[in-house]
Amino acid sequence: MNPGNMYAITALVCALVCISIFRCNNIIYEKDSVIRSYFSFLLVNYIICNLIDCLWGLMYTKTFYPGRISFYVVSFIINLYIIFTVACWCIFLTSYFGFRESRAVMILQTIPLVIAVFIMLTQIMGNTVFIIDPNGNYSSGPYRRFMFYIQYGYFIIPLFKIAYFVIKNRKELEIKYILLVARCAVIPAGFGILQYYHPNAPYSSLGLMFSAAVVFNGMMVIDKHKRALMYETISKDTYMTLEALSDGFVAVLLIDLDKGNVTPIKSLNYVKKLIEPDIPVRESILKVFRNAVCPDGIDEMTEFADIDLLPQRMENRRTISHQYCSKDMGWCVLSFIAAQRDKARNLKKVVMAIQSIDESKKKEIEFREALSRAYQNENAVFAELMKMESTGIVASSDRKIMIVNDAALRMFGREGENYIEKNVFDLWKDTPIRTPDEVKDKFLEVEANGGEFTYETVLYDEGSDKDIKYLMTDVKRVDLLDGTKVMITCFTDITEGKLLEDKLRTLSETDPLCGIANRRSGESQIKVLMKEGIGGIFCLFDVNDFKTINDTNGHQTGDDTLVAVSKALKASFRADDIFMRLGGDEFAIYMRGVATSELAKIRIARLFENIARIELEGIPKGSVTISLGAVMVPSVDGVVADKYDDIYSRADRQMYKCKGKPGSNMSIEEPEERKENEES
Repeated sequence: MNPGNMYAITALVCALVCISIFRCNNIIYEKDSVIRSYFSFLLVNYIICNLIDCLWGLMYTKTFYPGRISFYVVSFIINLYIIFTVACWCIFLTSYFGFRESRAVMILQTIPLVIAVFIMLTQIMGNTVFIIDPNGNYSSGPYRRFMFYIQYGYFIIPLFKIAYFVIKNRKELEIKYILLVARCAVIPAGFGILQYYHPNAPYSSLGLMFSAAVVFNGMMVIDKHKRALMYETISKDTYMTLEALSDGFVAVLLIDLDKGNVTPIKSLNYVKKLIEPDIPVRESILKVFRNAVCPDGIDEMTEFADIDLLPQRMENRRTISHQYCSKDMGWCVLSFIAAQRDKARNLKKVVMAIQSIDESKKKEIEFREALSRAYQNENAVFAELMKMESTGIVASSDRKIMIVNDAALRMFGREGENYIEKNVFDLWKDTPIRTPDEVKDKFLEVEANGGEFTYETVLYDEGSDKDIKYLMTDVKRVDLLDGTKVMITCFTDITEGKLLEDKLRTLSETDPLCGIANRRSGESQIKVLMKEGIGGIFCLFDVNDFKTINDTNGHQTGDDTLVAVSKALKASFRADDIFMRLGGDEFAIYMRGVATSELAKIRIARLFENIARIELEGIPKGSVTISLGAVMVPSVDGVVADKYDDIYSRADRQMYKCKGKPGSNMSIEEPEERKENEES
């Protein structure tokens, strides 16, 4: 076969391979993925370049030869288009591997392309890049080598950048990942060398095809690798729990503030825009909200959504929320909920939850518009307010109720009663709504001076906490045109979001295996009690020969043993005692208010009895035993002088006195021993 025809066939095959990769890319990646869009643009350029190269090969061998002018035009286009295509390759590859380059650097990277355009202009004036004689024979011109230098330069730029990337991150990257990155840069550069020494061979087409294949494979592997790293921030059980709690929310994310990792709990398009690869979490979140929020709220939303400010703003708060108007979804609430703090109470992880409130917000706006209309016609206030059925509303003047809708009466447990002209505070008396004591004073202050305030309250049924509802109450004074001062009180049901907040907090404070307090939560509770001067007895124990149980019966049996021990622990002590899993097979108890070792021994003996009853598959009854050390934590005149780290160390010493003895054993620090330790 004619070498030129082989050239054309090779270029055509490369184009077909790139078309196949293009189809796979569109199937695998979501339509709104930035990766998909950028890579698709690159592949389209590859396909065009290969098809033009195929046409050039056919003309070169005169298999298809429409004339010298057509051959000249195709040669001109392919020489310039190859440079444009490899420039796109350079920008894509360096961007994909995490180089957040400035606009100046991006402009500098286009300078070789501009030079190539000028060189091709000299071709028009003097055949400097290639020459086509009257017989249609093609040969290189004196400037052809400069075009190769530019083409190869675009392969060298990412090669050096990615080499720097690998060296900088070598401790964090797996060897497979490093080899993959290296192939993405080295393979196209190798084909560039071959093209230089064999300018009339289709090495450019082959280089583009192989680079597309390697990058596509690399994108899949890297995407899988990044997802694996992303989900390391959260256990499977915790993820499934959070996912179950995410109903009713547009998006839920778990953000690790230290590592900058994001774990999507609810993966809708709104979330996917927040977790594009290689963009820092803070920048990604701010970028999305700047584009999503209506213009009037951009500045306020940008400040609220800045996660770098969260540790300071949430220092003494479990959650913060902000309402905003979204271009696509209407009114929403963005909430940041504290999910994990370290021992120093520094914020480590937060849950970012987005909830749509468009329907309720529209009703609120409707209510405000109704009230505005009522300024012009005070008699209309009754009819307009009665439309707000879903929100409890009470309007009063001089503390005399002007209007109370059915929704509010249902909330106060007074459905069907007539409260018009009665004192507004009488409505609150003896109702299932728990209202803070300071609310009345604040109500009177706003009534006298104007303004507004908001507070949370709890609605419960007949003293039962099973059907608790949480209400957000907004109070505002409105001055009518005739001088009448009207106090408008609106009650909104926020139970769903409040329960999610409570469940997330409980989840972060509970050991996922044993269902009791984890170390951070338990130690925090004990320190609070000691600070408040509440003494007791602190116990530390672990399971004897627990490693043998794991090695002999398997880790599942080991986990079952720890669960059984925690159940025995809960069954042996009072509900207000603090018990926690410290980690592994080690547990701790703080018996609050227990002042004598005799009473402590009775309760510990009860624990030993419950431990002895443990019976599991492969674990006969009585074979699980523990070693327990305990110390007194006295309270003198309402003050506990001991420090937590000190009682922990002393209990640990007592526990190890029991090691090596058969059965379950305890050792309680005697007063004389405590005195000796303090003196030493």
